[in-house]
Amino acid sequence: MYLHNKNNMRHFCITNKKKQKTSIFIFGQWVFWPIVVIVLLVIIFILPGSHVISLFGDFICGILPFR
Repeated sequence: MYLHNKNNMRHFCITNKKKQKTSIFIFGQWVFWPIVVIVLLVIIFILPGSHVISLFGDFICGILPFR
């Protein structure tokens, strides 16, 4: 009985850690991707013709074929 309880507790702890890590990962993605989108939009629409475009222009044209 004692061994069974110990294994149960260990299993519960492992699943808890996995759930927590997954939620942190999802939250990190929810924070990360909007920042990436905003930065790309700023570079494309707000700073045309500036030194940022001349530095990263080739890089952006490689990512965005419609430019």
